[in-house]
Amino acid sequence: MEVLLVTGIANPAPLKRWLNERARAYYELAYSDHHIFTIDDLNTMVRRFDGIASENKIILTTEKDAVRLIKFRQELEGWPFYVLPITPGFYSGRNQSLMI
Repeated sequence: MEVLLVTGIANPAPLKRWLNERARAYYELAYSDHHIFTIDDLNTMVRRFDGIASENKIILTTEKDAVRLIKFRQELEGWPFYVLPITPGFYSGRNQSLMI
């Protein structure tokens, strides 16, 4: 499967590592943390997704970003749009790795 990853989070590195292990290939549209998505962003997303040659492809985002994309629900209807849920946890910084 090929994935268009759409993120507006501070540190997408753990997510990208997770995706590297699970997707044949992924392409990223990275926005700044707390990005407010616009219709231009949606159009960019659609163009990038259409540019992926594979028949087996999805759009993937985080639950945090999905909240900001929900205003485009009608426009995204029918698209293979998937949301990764947020799993809360505590990170003490000592001998722990942050995992997805």
